[in-house]
Amino acid sequence: MTLTDGSHSDSDEDANSVTRSGLVTELLVAELKELAAPERPVPVITTAVGPDADRDDVAGIARVTGGDGYEVSDPVEIRAVIQAVIRAVIRAVILQAIMAAGRNRHAARE
Repeated sequence: MTLTDGSHSDSDEDANSVTRSGLVTELLVAELKELAAPERPVPVITTAVGPDADRDDVAGIARVTGGDGYEVSDPVEIRAVIQAVIRAVIRAVILQAIMAAGRNRHAARE
């Protein structure tokens, strides 16, 4: 899980800083796609914090890994995001356990 203010900051605030920032995001997404291993997924959960957060960028980073992107305007809301992520992970683990038990029971009958 990552937390970020989601805003790009460059030392020089020229018109090209947005272009460079977008390029950095594109390069990161491309790298994550290349590193992805479907048999061993590592979903990245991103949370954009604050009014200047770039939700689209952080959601795109999360999406390419099979994760989710969240946005909060107040850091106090981070706790609710973490709780939602934990609930989702627990549901996924339980579902996988149920499916594995079903497969094992089916295989034992054969």
